[in-house]
Amino acid sequence: MPLSVPRILSFKFLNSKTSVRSRIVAIAVIPLVGFLTNGITFTAGETDVAGAFRSAEHATELADASEEFKAGLAAMRMGIRDFIADPSQDAISAFEAGSAQVSQSLHTIESSVSVDERPVLFALTRSIAAVQDDFLTVKKEQRNLGFTDTDGIRGNLNRTGAAVETIIDQELTWVADEDARKLMISLLTMRRHEAEYRLSRAPALRSRFSDEAAHFNSLFDSVDGAPSMREQLIEQVQTYADTFAQWVAGVEKVGSLIVSIDSDIESMTPIADKILGNARERVSAASAALSASQARTRQIIIWVGCVAALIGLAFSWWIGRSITRPLSGLAKAMTRLA
Repeated sequence: MPLSVPRILSFKFLNSKTSVRSRIVAIAVIPLVGFLTNGITFTAGETDVAGAFRSAEHATELADASEEFKAGLAAMRMGIRDFIADPSQDAISAFEAGSAQVSQSLHTIESSVSVDERPVLFALTRSIAAVQDDFLTVKKEQRNLGFTDTDGIRGNLNRTGAAVETIIDQELTWVADEDARKLMISLLTMRRHEAEYRLSRAPALRSRFSDEAAHFNSLFDSVDGAPSMREQLIEQVQTYADTFAQWVAGVEKVGSLIVSIDSDIESMTPIADKILGNARERVSAASAALSASQARTRQIIIWVGCVAALIGLAFSWWIGRSITRPLSGLAKAMTRLA
């Protein structure tokens, strides 16, 4: 006759089919199974937590790189503005330090963002490369212009102006004192316009220099003298005017490049702000995911531990009952027999 399910699951049936030794072994095995289950749960949870931690660390690295990128842009802009105020090697070094910081941080950002964000970064990379190329041209042009009063076109301008002054002061002995005084006043006016233009870059001062140069030539044309006597001063004044024209052309070229660089850097700032904002959002999301993963792992371990403890208690109760009931029955039988 086939066994019914209730009979198979009854304590009496299980007791009859399980030896005492097997029951005692089961009591020892149940805690071990619970411990192993908890260990597996803990390991799986730690893997999940480690993955969340790596994501948080990655997001933090991206945020730090974004901060450095924005700071590098600010350093570049500050360097180019310092260069406008005072073209010097210090301003160049400040710009180049910011440029290096931008390039390094952008490389970190490119390796950390998703594929969808990379086209924007590629465009940003090209813009930065264009700014760096423009600044190389600025350095070259400024080196040609001169960083001090003694080098480059700036030095030539000072030397040619001083040469004209020397000729008027020492070599025009054949010119009347009044005419020499007028020529010197005109030359000094030209040099004043030159110095003011170098400070302010005002187009009006450049026009005033040209007008004064024409006035100087007209004054000198009215002075009597042989062509051989006049030739040296005429050539020197023309050299002075041509040198000033070269300096003006170089300054205007540098100025247009600097305006372009400053505009390009300014246009990149909103993109840097957006990248930084996205990075901060990723940090927040990764931190939340890490906290959730840790909480989930903790809850799973607690639940697995509780379930294992309950199962262990249930099995211990059942096994203990299966052993104590027959012994109790035997004791009662022996009592009746006695």
